[in-house]
Amino acid sequence: MEIHLLSSIELRVASIELQVTKVELRVKKVELRVTKVELRVKKVQLRVTKVELRVTKVELRVKKVDLRVTKVELRVTKVELRVTKVELRVTKVDLRVTKVELRVKKVELRVKKVELRVTKVELRVTKVE
Repeated sequence: MEIHLLSSIELRVASIELQVTKVELRVKKVELRVTKVELRVKKVQLRVTKVELRVTKVELRVKKVDLRVTKVELRVTKVELRVTKVELRVTKVDLRVTKVELRVKKVELRVKKVELRVTKVELRVTKVE
């Protein structure tokens, strides 16, 4: 298996301001059941027999949000992906979340300048079992 990803990435953010006074997130019950997933890639094959996702109650309360982004630049020059053979088998996955509460009173985020440059990234996987 040979994977070539991202020859070059440039990300420039001049200024970001984020002000959140109050955020409330309440999740009562989340159920995710995956009984069987098969992924075989010679060309591409994806088989999903049964997926269940149940969300009973989700509450999101935002009183005041100020977001200011002045300039964002993202440049991707070259992306290559080559996969010869991949096998993924998941027989049973059970995820149960009964109650989640998130309360944020005040959040301030100020980013003046961010630069990210990735010239070349290579990932080679010979054999995965």
